[in-house]
Amino acid sequence: MALIKWRDSYSVGIDQFDEEHKVIVKLINEMFEIVKASDIKISVSYEVDQLADYTRKHFANEEAAMEKAGFNLLDEHKAIHKKLMEEVTDFKEQIENNTAGINSAFYLFLRDWLLNHILEEDMKYSDCLSRAMNDN
Repeated sequence: MALIKWRDSYSVGIDQFDEEHKVIVKLINEMFEIVKASDIKISVSYEVDQLADYTRKHFANEEAAMEKAGFNLLDEHKAIHKKLMEEVTDFKEQIENNTAGINSAFYLFLRDWLLNHILEEDMKYSDCLSRAMNDN
């Protein structure tokens, strides 16, 4: 069973970012399945790396589009992206150092991070980027 199921209500109205968000959902769900099957630290660490790498690329794409569109909350959004990446890195270090088991707190963080970020923060740029892309 997937931890997160994509819903149309998560769409920011920009195909590229919706598709990237879907990949992030897929990566989170894959990590959930690996951990559920076994507590193999190396596999989880690898999955967290995959998620972090893809998310960095996604954030860079979003930030470039926001800058091009003249989005007025770009600096705020960049700061949120930076904080989220720091939190992912912290969780990865805790997993690798066995200071925190893979537990529901990690999954809640991932789910809330993704869904709250999309539904609250990314929706803020939706109209601005849609207008900018339609003007081109």
